[in-house]
Amino acid sequence: MAPLTKPASGHGTLRVFVCVFAAFACACTTKEQPVGVVSASITPTGRPVAVSVVPNSGSGASQIFEITFSHPGGYKQLSDVRLLINAEADGSHACYIYYSLPTDSFMLVNDSGEGSKSAILSGGASLENSQCRVLTKGAAVKGDGADISVTIPVHFKSQFAGTKKLILYAETSGGARTDLLQKGSYEATN
Repeated sequence: MAPLTKPASGHGTLRVFVCVFAAFACACTTKEQPVGVVSASITPTGRPVAVSVVPNSGSGASQIFEITFSHPGGYKQLSDVRLLINAEADGSHACYIYYSLPTDSFMLVNDSGEGSKSAILSGGASLENSQCRVLTKGAAVKGDGADISVTIPVHFKSQFAGTKKLILYAETSGGARTDLLQKGSYEATN
């Protein structure tokens, strides 16, 4: 690699191309700077990771689920984290719960899978569709470093009884996302 040298005139710009490679991401940027002043900023990149749902098995008419996600650039890179509870990976006729980090609120997708209702975490309200009721009272969010855990109290409706997949999903504000990942199953009873 050739050393950087100042042009004979002492003026001008230097084009710097920087790539940083790590096990989880690659970030590249190009900058023009006056000669003698070279700086680069590196934006954390990478995809979120669906870590776990606890419990990942069991049965009952009610359950408090804790979902955990991670992002190599820190949990604040995430825009929302989701728990989909249904027989299939389908948001319609499901207990499909979002937690939005920017608004600090929960959303429950309606029966058709086309819209949602929301409630602020600290509001103590409940959200309900034909499959389940989600309580914000007793819900909690804990973020630390790369990880975020969201605690969600869920009550299943009698018509939603049966074995359901526990599927996790997350997105960043930059559009990176996880796949829909099944992390367990639960027997919803009445």
